[in-house]
Amino acid sequence: MYLVTNSQMKAVEQKAITAGVPSLLLMENAALSLTKAITDDKRKSVLVFCGKGNNGGDGLACARQLYAHGVETTIIFAGSPSKATDDCKVNLKAANALDIPIIYLDRDIDDINELVKYIERCDAIADALVGTGLESALREPLLSLVQLINASGKPVYSADCPTGISTDSGDDFGCAVYAYKTVTFHMPKLGLILYPACEHTGEIITGNISLPQSGIKSKLRTLSEEEAKALMPRRITNSNKGTYGKVFAFVGSRGMTGAAVLSLKSAYRAGAGLVYAFAEKHCASVIQNSLYEAVVSTVPDTDGYIDSDAALTDTSRASSVLIGCGLGCNGITHDFLSNILKSISSPLVLDADALNIIASDNTIALPPGSVITPHIGEMSRLTGISIDEIKKHPVETAADFARQHNVITVLKDFRTVIASPDGDITINTVGTPAMSKGGSGDCLAGIIASLLAQGMDNYNAASLGCYINGKAGEIAEKRLSAYGVLASDIADSIPYVFGI
Repeated sequence: MYLVTNSQMKAVEQKAITAGVPSLLLMENAALSLTKAITDDKRKSVLVFCGKGNNGGDGLACARQLYAHGVETTIIFAGSPSKATDDCKVNLKAANALDIPIIYLDRDIDDINELVKYIERCDAIADALVGTGLESALREPLLSLVQLINASGKPVYSADCPTGISTDSGDDFGCAVYAYKTVTFHMPKLGLILYPACEHTGEIITGNISLPQSGIKSKLRTLSEEEAKALMPRRITNSNKGTYGKVFAFVGSRGMTGAAVLSLKSAYRAGAGLVYAFAEKHCASVIQNSLYEAVVSTVPDTDGYIDSDAALTDTSRASSVLIGCGLGCNGITHDFLSNILKSISSPLVLDADALNIIASDNTIALPPGSVITPHIGEMSRLTGISIDEIKKHPVETAADFARQHNVITVLKDFRTVIASPDGDITINTVGTPAMSKGGSGDCLAGIIASLLAQGMDNYNAASLGCYINGKAGEIAEKRLSAYGVLASDIADSIPYVFGI
């Protein structure tokens, strides 16, 4: 599913209007989508909150349509009618002509709390106060209106976006409507799926307003289940273990053997034909006893850490290479990593300590085309940007890093951002807080390495890998609760993501 920014949406609307499509027709179609969501739920009495902009015009048109459907409808109009947009004025005049009850906040109400009696009588609220384009906190009286709406406990249907959020950045500025359903128009807006705005949207419905789908060439997307299934590497009848690739993994250290096992198991569970583990002797022993299918090689180590002599390992047969899970971050592993990166030509995934080593030494270059999987803290070390700033601008941070370093950047967080050097962005929307346990990232790294080994391109492998990891976490949560999921449960749930 593709997403749009505010500027992209405005451009396609303006293009249609310039070509002769009446803006009032687009508004009427938008209102039809909102009305359908409300009437499908058989709401009998609706209080419609409208602002003076075009979003308010959508709400006024919706109120007129609800009224025509026999729904008891009352409009709360916030702002001066004289300052309304032209299209909003047209729909306000039409609502007046039909004698739909309208409460003008500037004229009829001395105290906003007087609205409570209207709220108590309705069984649903339509929110059309402020639409897309908001980039700062709400001011009065809108702030108090939103607080009243949220305190009402009534199901809220928001037009295009919940009032108070930024549909570009996903910020809620501390106060925004909590919608039961958001009916967004033409295409979903980027900010609707970013945190914290995604906490406000409820179910997102995309309403058709009769604009051509070809009008926007978006590089932003999420993956639906159908789209994820379509990306999965095919399993063919005439195949063997070599058909599905060889993952070479340089992982683990004496104190971090679990990270190695989790990444290797996940690589197998995601479909790789062979998984080769290159580990120091203690870790190698754990792998041999934990994952019988792994092909284990003991490599030179110093004090339980893979050392620079291990960089002589021949990786030319690898279909993909994974480095970093549980590797350790010190001078020993630094020398190993800086040496082995010079000889790897296969698709490469760099995770965890591999990234921490690179962050500590700017002379180690990231190999072009590699996939990196930093969490927010690791990204902060790689970029020098504060954690707070990265959380505020995850899409821009990942996109800038991907472009500057020519790598696929998987910025892990509640909404993981996958960015390619040419500007393609996937926002991962699946997963669960149950995955907030040590080892979840090791599973993800193994899955991505597996998909690369099976022949996927690096951007789609990273995007699909995040989807599979998140869905596996959701499946594990259903069995074990939000509290009881371990990373090993995620690895074991991978085969169930697309059914068995």
